Parts: sequence; C-alpha cells; structure tokens
Amino acid sequence: MLDLFAGSGALGIEALSRGARGAVFVEQDLLALRFLRTNLEKCSMLDRAKVVKADAIRFLQRGSSGTRFGVVLADPPYEKGLALRCLWAVEKGEWLEKEGVLALEHSIREELPESSEALVRMKLRRYGETCISLYEMAKSPVTWIIPQSL
Repeated sequence: MLDLFAGSGALGIEALSRGARGAVFVEQDLLALRFLRTNLEKCSMLDRAKVVKADAIRFLQRGSSGTRFGVVLADPPYEKGLALRCLWAVEKGEWLEKEGVLALEHSIREELPESSEALVRMKLRRYGETCISLYEMAKSPVTWIIPQSL
C-alpha cells in the first residue's frame, strides 16, 4: 500500500496492522517524518515499511515505473487544490493495480470528479467537513453493436 501525505503514518500503520504486506510512506515534513519513524519502530513495523522523504505530488509525477499498489491512501492538506492534483497524478503515473483502490480524503468544499480517463469514483462518504472519495480503475468501456437496419 502507498500512504501519501503520510504525516504520522496513522493510515498506513493501520493498514499494516490489518494485514497489509508492506507500505510505502511519502511525507516531506521533517517533524512528521520523525514521528512516523518513531511510530513504525514502536509498532515493530519498520521491516515492512519504506519511508520516502518527498513532496507527494512530485513523487507521483515521476511515475510508478511498473510498481503498482492495491491501495493508495492520500490525505493532502485541505483546500489547496492538492486532492485533485493527487487524483490526476495517481492516474497518469499508473500507480494503481488493476483491482486497486485510491482512498482520497478531502474537504467537503473540494469537488472532485465522478470519473477521469482511468478512474471512477465508487463511493463518496461525508463526515462533517471531511469527505472520503474511493476511486477504482474504470472497467473496459462497453462496445455496442448496432444492426445496420436501425
């Protein structure tokens, strides 16, 4: 699983505790990185974690180079346009496995599209001022065969 804007690592650590084989945590803030590493150590999860110090959007824009994830979690700072940029970068960088899911947390005031070229929102949950949009890879488009007599 990939945890973007990881902060203290709470989302990714939860996934690891629930059976994820491994996690990549992407965070740029030095203080947050210190807490993240401490949390991984205290939970005895360092062996299943990779911590990357980077801006999450720039990290995504580099492309996956064939490394794809079944779950991508993203909790970008609210109302800075990062949620939409994250959505596009996950898609364009081909970060999701075929059956993968992107869970994107965002403000209720940030409207995200129902779909893009490759991703479709399958659920939208609202919790007060917070939304969680769940995206999956779009299924192959249906090809309709129309008889010439019509």
